[in-house]
Amino acid sequence: MDKTVKDAWNFIIGGQFQLNKHVQFRCEVGLLGSRTQVITGIQYRFGL
Repeated sequence: MDKTVKDAWNFIIGGQFQLNKHVQFRCEVGLLGSRTQVITGIQYRFGL
C-alpha cells in the first residue's frame, strides 16, 4: 500500500440549505489535481 500524497492541495467548495426548522441539507465538493470527492448530508432536528 502506497500512502504518499499525490497532491498537496485540494480545493473545497460547499454549502448548506435549511428547508425549515427541522430539515437541513449540506454538500461539499473537493476537486483539484488527481482526486475528486463529494460529501452530502441531511440533518433532521427533533422538536424536543
